[in-house]
Amino acid sequence: MNILEKSNGESLVNISKTKTIALWSIIVLTAAAFGSAGIGKIIGAIDVTPMLTEMGLPSWVHYLIGPAELAGAVGLLIRKLSAAAAIGLTVIMVGAIYGHVLFTPLVQALPAIMLLVFCGIIFMFRRKDIPRDMFVDSVAR
Repeated sequence: MNILEKSNGESLVNISKTKTIALWSIIVLTAAAFGSAGIGKIIGAIDVTPMLTEMGLPSWVHYLIGPAELAGAVGLLIRKLSAAAAIGLTVIMVGAIYGHVLFTPLVQALPAIMLLVFCGIIFMFRRKDIPRDMFVDSVAR
């Protein structure tokens, strides 16, 4: 048995490569979904104002959601920002799921639930990439 093999003879290098490809696939798909949704909200092709109004939120909130989704999509693609972007997008998805559960048929919440799960996966794999000294320096000052 080689040091780069599991006990069953399977190569650890291939597992790592497969995991990396799977993670990047999730990241790119999630970034594409949030990027297109963000752009759609920014240009007015996707109107979330009725749902926000039903939720009791002011209509201008949709002007924040679109750019936040677009920024989060870009952040997912930058390794050091990926975990933070996943957290921010998780907050947006919790709000979206809340709105869908209360004001639309439950099946319409499924894409938001899927994106929430993807954000959780991204965070779990990328949390170690958050620069620790960034937080230490700000606390020490």
